[in-house]
Amino acid sequence: MNVSEAQLYYFSPTHTSKRVGEAVAAGLQAARLVENDLTHTPADDAILPSSSVAVVAVPVYRGSVAPLALERLQGLHGDGTPVVLLAVYGNRDYEHALDDLDRFMTERGFVTVAAGTFVGEHSYSTPQTPVAAGRPVRSIPRLQKSSPPAVHGPSSRMYCCELQVIDCQSMAINEA
Repeated sequence: MNVSEAQLYYFSPTHTSKRVGEAVAAGLQAARLVENDLTHTPADDAILPSSSVAVVAVPVYRGSVAPLALERLQGLHGDGTPVVLLAVYGNRDYEHALDDLDRFMTERGFVTVAAGTFVGEHSYSTPQTPVAAGRPVRSIPRLQKSSPPAVHGPSSRMYCCELQVIDCQSMAINEA
Protein backbone atom coordinates (compact mmCIF):
# COMPACT_ATOMS: atom_id res chain seq x y z
CA MET A 1 0.00 0.00 0.00
CA ASN A 2 1.45 3.33 -1.03
CA VAL A 3 0.47 6.01 1.45
CA SER A 4 0.70 9.53 0.08
CA GLU A 5 -0.41 11.26 3.29
CA ALA A 6 -0.76 10.15 6.89
CA GLN A 7 -2.43 12.33 9.50
CA LEU A 8 -1.39 11.54 13.08
CA TYR A 9 -3.78 12.69 15.80
CA TYR A 10 -2.76 12.18 19.40
CA PHE A 11 -3.89 13.18 22.86
CA SER A 12 -0.85 12.67 25.06
CA PRO A 13 -0.47 14.47 28.40
CA THR A 14 2.56 12.34 29.33
CA HIS A 15 3.93 12.07 25.74
CA THR A 16 3.63 8.26 25.68
CA SER A 17 0.69 8.13 23.24
CA LYS A 18 2.57 10.64 21.09
CA ARG A 19 5.69 8.44 20.95
CA VAL A 20 3.70 5.31 20.12
CA GLY A 21 1.71 7.18 17.46
CA GLU A 22 4.86 8.62 15.89
CA ALA A 23 6.47 5.16 15.70
CA VAL A 24 3.43 3.59 14.05
CA ALA A 25 2.91 6.53 11.67
CA ALA A 26 6.58 6.42 10.65
CA GLY A 27 6.11 2.73 9.81
CA LEU A 28 3.55 3.72 7.16
CA GLN A 29 6.36 5.42 5.23
CA ALA A 30 3.96 8.05 3.94
CA ALA A 31 5.24 10.61 1.48
CA ARG A 32 3.83 13.27 3.84
CA LEU A 33 3.17 13.00 7.59
CA VAL A 34 1.18 15.66 9.42
CA GLU A 35 1.12 15.62 13.24
CA ASN A 36 -1.88 17.00 15.10
CA ASP A 37 -1.44 17.38 18.87
CA LEU A 38 -4.85 17.37 20.58
CA THR A 39 -3.49 17.53 24.11
CA HIS A 40 -4.30 21.22 24.57
CA THR A 41 -6.55 22.07 21.61
CA PRO A 42 -9.28 20.23 19.70
CA ALA A 43 -8.91 19.01 16.13
CA ASP A 44 -9.97 21.51 13.51
CA ASP A 45 -13.29 20.73 11.89
CA ALA A 46 -12.14 18.76 8.88
CA ILE A 47 -13.06 15.90 6.58
CA LEU A 48 -10.07 13.72 5.74
CA PRO A 49 -10.27 12.27 2.23
CA SER A 50 -10.14 8.52 1.64
CA SER A 51 -6.73 9.00 0.00
CA SER A 52 -5.23 9.81 3.43
CA VAL A 53 -4.59 7.45 6.33
CA ALA A 54 -5.40 8.65 9.84
CA VAL A 55 -3.51 7.36 12.86
CA VAL A 56 -5.23 8.07 16.19
CA ALA A 57 -3.33 7.51 19.46
CA VAL A 58 -5.06 8.00 22.80
CA PRO A 59 -4.49 7.07 26.44
CA VAL A 60 -6.77 4.73 28.33
CA TYR A 61 -8.02 5.68 31.78
CA ARG A 62 -9.85 3.02 33.84
CA GLY A 63 -10.43 0.85 30.77
CA SER A 64 -11.91 3.63 28.61
CA VAL A 65 -10.58 6.17 26.16
CA ALA A 66 -9.80 9.39 28.01
CA PRO A 67 -13.05 11.41 27.71
CA LEU A 68 -11.18 14.61 26.88
CA ALA A 69 -9.45 12.81 23.99
CA LEU A 70 -12.83 11.94 22.45
CA GLU A 71 -14.01 15.48 22.98
CA ARG A 72 -10.94 16.80 21.15
CA LEU A 73 -11.60 14.44 18.20
CA GLN A 74 -15.25 15.56 17.77
CA GLY A 75 -14.63 17.85 14.77
CA LEU A 76 -12.67 15.28 12.78
CA HIS A 77 -14.55 13.35 10.08
CA GLY A 78 -13.61 10.90 7.36
CA ASP A 79 -15.00 10.03 3.97
CA GLY A 80 -14.34 6.29 3.99
CA THR A 81 -10.89 7.24 5.30
CA PRO A 82 -8.74 4.39 6.62
CA VAL A 83 -7.78 4.78 10.28
CA VAL A 84 -5.28 3.03 12.54
CA LEU A 85 -6.38 3.07 16.19
CA LEU A 86 -3.86 3.02 19.04
CA ALA A 87 -4.72 2.76 22.72
CA VAL A 88 -1.99 3.24 25.33
CA TYR A 89 -2.68 1.97 28.82
CA GLY A 90 -0.66 2.06 32.01
CA ASN A 91 -0.24 -1.40 33.47
CA ARG A 92 -3.93 -2.17 34.08
CA ASP A 93 -6.21 -3.13 31.19
CA TYR A 94 -7.56 -1.46 28.10
CA GLU A 95 -10.94 -3.23 28.52
CA HIS A 96 -13.35 -1.74 25.92
CA ALA A 97 -11.25 1.26 24.87
CA LEU A 98 -10.55 -0.02 21.33
CA ASP A 99 -14.19 -0.91 20.77
CA ASP A 100 -15.26 2.54 21.94
CA LEU A 101 -12.65 4.30 19.78
CA ASP A 102 -13.61 2.15 16.77
CA ARG A 103 -17.28 3.01 17.21
CA PHE A 104 -16.49 6.72 17.70
CA MET A 105 -14.33 6.93 14.55
CA THR A 106 -16.71 4.77 12.45
CA GLU A 107 -19.61 7.10 13.32
CA ARG A 108 -17.49 9.90 11.86
CA GLY A 109 -16.87 8.24 8.50
CA PHE A 110 -13.61 6.36 9.15
CA VAL A 111 -12.89 2.72 8.33
CA THR A 112 -10.70 0.93 10.87
CA VAL A 113 -7.93 -0.95 9.05
CA ALA A 114 -5.70 -1.71 12.05
CA ALA A 115 -5.75 -1.33 15.82
CA GLY A 116 -3.33 -1.99 18.63
CA THR A 117 -2.84 -1.61 22.33
CA PHE A 118 0.43 -0.62 23.96
CA VAL A 119 1.51 -0.60 27.58
CA GLY A 120 3.11 2.69 28.52
CA GLU A 121 4.47 4.19 31.67
CA HIS A 122 1.51 4.98 33.87
CA SER A 123 0.57 8.66 34.14
CA TYR A 124 0.84 8.40 37.96
CA SER A 125 4.40 7.04 37.81
CA THR A 126 7.06 9.01 39.66
CA PRO A 127 10.66 8.18 40.61
CA GLN A 128 9.46 7.60 44.19
CA THR A 129 6.52 5.39 43.18
CA PRO A 130 7.22 3.85 39.76
CA VAL A 131 4.28 2.30 37.93
CA ALA A 132 5.21 0.52 34.68
CA ALA A 133 8.41 2.56 34.71
CA GLY A 134 10.47 2.68 31.53
CA ARG A 135 7.63 1.74 29.22
CA PRO A 136 7.21 1.68 26.34
CA VAL A 137 10.17 -0.54 25.62
CA ARG A 138 12.91 0.90 23.46
CA SER A 139 12.47 -1.60 20.64
CA ILE A 140 9.66 -3.77 19.35
CA PRO A 141 10.86 -7.05 17.79
CA ARG A 142 10.54 -7.58 14.05
CA LEU A 143 7.04 -8.64 13.01
CA GLN A 144 6.59 -11.36 10.41
CA LYS A 145 3.70 -12.00 8.06
CA SER A 146 1.65 -14.81 9.51
CA SER A 147 -1.74 -16.42 9.66
CA PRO A 148 -4.39 -14.54 11.61
CA PRO A 149 -4.16 -15.40 15.29
CA ALA A 150 -7.15 -16.39 17.39
CA VAL A 151 -8.17 -13.24 19.23
CA HIS A 152 -10.16 -13.40 22.44
CA GLY A 153 -10.99 -10.77 24.99
CA PRO A 154 -13.02 -7.63 25.45
CA SER A 155 -12.25 -6.19 22.00
CA SER A 156 -12.44 -9.38 19.93
CA ARG A 157 -15.49 -8.04 18.03
CA MET A 158 -13.15 -5.82 16.01
CA TYR A 159 -10.97 -8.68 14.82
CA CYS A 160 -13.41 -10.95 13.02
CA CYS A 161 -11.82 -10.36 9.64
CA GLU A 162 -8.44 -11.37 8.17
CA LEU A 163 -5.50 -9.82 9.99
CA GLN A 164 -2.54 -8.70 7.94
CA VAL A 165 0.66 -8.15 9.89
CA ILE A 166 2.96 -5.58 8.34
CA ASP A 167 6.49 -6.84 7.76
CA CYS A 168 8.58 -4.13 9.35
CA GLN A 169 12.02 -3.74 10.79
CA SER A 170 12.38 -3.04 14.48
CA MET A 171 10.37 0.01 15.52
CA ALA A 172 12.28 2.13 18.00
CA ILE A 173 10.31 4.45 20.22
CA ASN A 174 12.46 7.42 21.10
CA GLU A 175 12.58 8.56 24.67
CA ALA A 176 11.56 12.15 25.34
